[in-house]
Amino acid sequence: MTITRATGTVPVQGGEMPYLLVVPESGHGPGIVLCYEIFGTTEHMIQRAERLAGLGYVVMIPDFFWRLGGDHVIEERGPDAMPRAMEQGMRLDRETAGADGEAALSHLRGLHQVVGGAGVFGYCMGGMIAYLIATRTRPDAAILYYPSGVNGYLDRIDDIHCPTLYEFGSHDTYMPPDIAGQVSQATAQQEGVEVKVQPGAGHAFDNELVPALYNKDAAAAAWEDAKDFLRRWLPSGA
Repeated sequence: MTITRATGTVPVQGGEMPYLLVVPESGHGPGIVLCYEIFGTTEHMIQRAERLAGLGYVVMIPDFFWRLGGDHVIEERGPDAMPRAMEQGMRLDRETAGADGEAALSHLRGLHQVVGGAGVFGYCMGGMIAYLIATRTRPDAAILYYPSGVNGYLDRIDDIHCPTLYEFGSHDTYMPPDIAGQVSQATAQQEGVEVKVQPGAGHAFDNELVPALYNKDAAAAAWEDAKDFLRRWLPSGA
């Protein structure tokens, strides 16, 4: 399988936001804006993009930290990775990131490689950004893995008008213990919304480069959920 990478920029308020584009072997497919964790565009996120490209999707990873300047990719295995990443994440303005993400989705839709719609997929901080993108515009589908801080924006959940999959861990100490219930209650009247809870999993259960948080079984189950969700709501035909 030949998956290719390219780079580009998205015109946004105040400048140009860089992005990495991962294109499937076919050279075309539906688009996905992949919103990264607080560590930035790490090899882990690139691997996740390539996994989606393997399913036939054209994946864009916008660099939401671009306004902070400097090198802001923090490898998860570093001894001080978590505190550095947390500090970096705190510096990101969520509303601005949501606006940048809206521009990224629009830009992605206009690329010649993208056919058949476009969605958003976010992890942790990126799950929150993907959520905000979905409140601002209308992706064809949204997948939100443990979206940090979403409990502070539940008053906007009715602004989301696309099929949405939420993935939470039952033992996530970084989020309110009843967050899955809150989201389920808030979306009870919405069609196409799925709220999944992975038993025994904590925050960032999908990131194998953070051994203290990674949960192999939860990661595998959530990925099966995501693939099934994409097949139904944003099919690639691959």
